Amino acid sequence: MSSLNYCSDLHSTINEQSLHDQSSSSMNIDHSNNSNSRYSFDFELYNTESFKLVPYDKLIHKKPFKGLLFDSLDIGLDFYKTYGQECGFDVNMSSQKRYNDGTIRIRYSTCSRSGFTESFKNENVNMKFSDVKRKRTSSKKNGCLAVSKFKNLRCSLMFYIYVFVEDHNHELVAQDQLHLLRINRTMDFLDESFIHKVGTCNIGVSKAYNLVSSMKGGFDSRGGTAVDFKIFHRDLNCKIGVKDSQMVVDILTNRKLCFSNFSFEFQKDVDDHLTGLFWADDTSKANYKEFGDVLSFDATYQTNNYSMVFVLFTGVDYHKRCVTFAAGLLARETADAYVWLLEVFRKAFVKPPMMIVTNRDSSMKKAVNFVFPESKHRLCMWHIPQKLEEKIPIDVYNHPDFQKTFFDIIWNLQCSPQDFESSWSTMLDKFPLKENDWLRSVFKIRDLWIPAFMRDLELSVHMSFDSAMEKQRHLQSLLDYQSTTTTPKLRTPLAIEKHASEIYTHNIFLDIQKELYKSVFYCVQESVVIEDESEVYDEEYDDFYRNSLPSHCPNTRYKVVFSRRGDSISISCSCMLFVQEGLLCRHMFFILNMKEYDEIPSNFILRRWGKDIIANGLLRKKYSYPHKGNKNECLIQEAYAILRLSINKIANNEDELAKYVKRLQEVDSGIPLCTSSRASSSRSVHIEKIIGVAVPDVINIHNPEGIRNMGWASGKRIKSTREKVIEKSKKGTRLCGLCHKPNHNARSCILRFKKSDLESEVTED
Repeated sequence: MSSLNYCSDLHSTINEQSLHDQSSSSMNIDHSNNSNSRYSFDFELYNTESFKLVPYDKLIHKKPFKGLLFDSLDIGLDFYKTYGQECGFDVNMSSQKRYNDGTIRIRYSTCSRSGFTESFKNENVNMKFSDVKRKRTSSKKNGCLAVSKFKNLRCSLMFYIYVFVEDHNHELVAQDQLHLLRINRTMDFLDESFIHKVGTCNIGVSKAYNLVSSMKGGFDSRGGTAVDFKIFHRDLNCKIGVKDSQMVVDILTNRKLCFSNFSFEFQKDVDDHLTGLFWADDTSKANYKEFGDVLSFDATYQTNNYSMVFVLFTGVDYHKRCVTFAAGLLARETADAYVWLLEVFRKAFVKPPMMIVTNRDSSMKKAVNFVFPESKHRLCMWHIPQKLEEKIPIDVYNHPDFQKTFFDIIWNLQCSPQDFESSWSTMLDKFPLKENDWLRSVFKIRDLWIPAFMRDLELSVHMSFDSAMEKQRHLQSLLDYQSTTTTPKLRTPLAIEKHASEIYTHNIFLDIQKELYKSVFYCVQESVVIEDESEVYDEEYDDFYRNSLPSHCPNTRYKVVFSRRGDSISISCSCMLFVQEGLLCRHMFFILNMKEYDEIPSNFILRRWGKDIIANGLLRKKYSYPHKGNKNECLIQEAYAILRLSINKIANNEDELAKYVKRLQEVDSGIPLCTSSRASSSRSVHIEKIIGVAVPDVINIHNPEGIRNMGWASGKRIKSTREKVIEKSKKGTRLCGLCHKPNHNARSCILRFKKSDLESEVTED
């Protein structure tokens, strides 16, 4: 029992040290002349027993003994816990006695193996095993008598040890297993906060445990086990529980109090169940002001717990990337629900968009036409081609030319409606699809989703989606930084290209550069005429480029009208690229180059594609606002930053690292034990700090119930052919148990029959 011997040897050393302290300065301090001393008691009055009182901060070796004095009970209990932690046993809080006024007079702290497990009652012995269902577990209890008893120093908050039993009746935990003690498996606030934070990034509890263990140096480091992490996650969910909706509303209400420009609305039914939620912050409003000409209203997302519809309002920013304007939750996919959501959106943003892009939901279409009658309604092109595989014959879909032909036709931004209809008809003739009902239905609504029918609408751009707000805004800020601090590589010596690189963001400049390059090498002038003080140019591609175009792009001739009045010019092109996307086309650049313009005219530079139109301060704002008055999170993050910065400075200097660790240990030893997480707050308080809002006692808004939108939450939704193929591809192919080849099993395997024939031949012989 080496651990027990180690503990006994340490105790002998401490006894000698304590006797030395008692015979020297510790107990010979004259407190009568020190009015500020915290030990302002007559020690001789309490030293009449068989021991003398010794303040714990006078010790060199931290080990309890009879007569050790503490400033408070919490400090004494923590002291004994630390002692057990170093020696190899866990500590339990046991009996206590109180004064008449309720304050604690005596408190016992025992070894965790004290006491005995309650045995089975005699009447249960003869019961059948099948009738008794008990959890198969073991017990640590074996009647250990090790204890430390604390008594209050009357008329003060101090406690002293008046009984200390050191010996254990069991072997103490070995030094290489100390990390498995319960006290060393206690999860601190940082671990609990880490579980919650990585959960917002879709990282589960098991992966969170692996990450924490790796960052702490391995699985042998002190801290909770994987089971402890799961228990906390369970406690977190249980703490929220039925109060989930109420707490979400409280969090958003706190944000609205902190930030006046934060918009937030919610809706509930007659039974006070949450049915609708909407929120948008000031950064979203600034983005909408600049990029809200085209609004995508997408409701194809679903939340996990309640099957509510997660709705995103998105657009395209000046980097041609997705930007989110607002978000909402709906319990029902009805026209009334969408009307409510769009009305609160209009209340928050005021200005209607020029165009709204949605899917083919009829309820959504009714709501858009009701709330935004002045806006053009179009269908998102992403949803329709997604159904192509399941709506047409598989042999046609797998044809090597079909998909390329189909997508080239629908995505041709420069063809006219007549060209599209002609190309569509040619495609139906080439592939036997004239009788396909689905293609007929999408052709009837071609004006709602084909770009050729949107040539008269400004900035008709296709949408993509991303709901991670903070990540999205960080990327937007990063792209702004790259656009302002770097210069893209130029492909021509033209001054107008250099001017474009200075005024446009990088992604937009790349599109401009492509058009400018093709204007130099592929465009040729066929003719020019003067009409009403305007020059009308007919342009065509050269033979090389024209021959490289697909056969379903018949239009290779474009008309450009140029006029000049004083310092202002007007220029337009029949390809309509500038009307659609706000960018000069190659045909317009051809005329500007011919007129020797060194800069793009100011009236053809759209603000939405320029640099730095969104204030950097807005992009740096965190989307997850802390609740009002809480500075703990900011201070913790600042402490982390200082620690990381210091370590990075001396990471390659072993001597400096050793000095730094020693200084940190000195700082840690100077922090009073009473400020530990155990003494200052419970797990319940930790959870409230983590989620950023107090758990309410009264619930005015209940969680959604009974939501069944389009087959969700039933588990019986009809799956498309494409979805079935994807699921099947994820499963491993089953192999035969005999030959280990696919597409058959051992019963039908040819090796089995050959083996049977061979056995029958042997039997006959």
